[in-house]
Amino acid sequence: MSKKKKATGRPKVITPDVMEKLVNVLRFDATDAEACRHAGISEAVFYLHLREDPVFRKKIREAQNFSFILMKQTVAKAVAKGDGKLALKWLKARQRDRYYEKSMQIDEKKNAFEGVFNSLFGTPKEDGTEDGIDD
Repeated sequence: MSKKKKATGRPKVITPDVMEKLVNVLRFDATDAEACRHAGISEAVFYLHLREDPVFRKKIREAQNFSFILMKQTVAKAVAKGDGKLALKWLKARQRDRYYEKSMQIDEKKNAFEGVFNSLFGTPKEDGTEDGIDD
């Protein structure tokens, strides 16, 4: 008869219950810190397992991507039904350089420049003279 060896060392921190808690909150875009607090583990333990355990890493990454995939599917369905505003909003977010309204950025920079200029040199009057600077 062979004797059963007793488990030695520290108990596993990432139990099936902890894994389930992590996955459940990460699926809905919780931060790593929020997920760790919810599951009752430290962030150090979380990142150690993320680095060293490929199965853990795969489950965590899948959970983290879930909400993005769900949102993309929802947007795609709405756009397919003809929601043009949502389609444009999505394009602006995904391809900012091609679809973002650059005029807003230019106006904001112009206003900031004018504010600094006017504080240094005074506000120009309609007749062309400057206000706020003593000669």
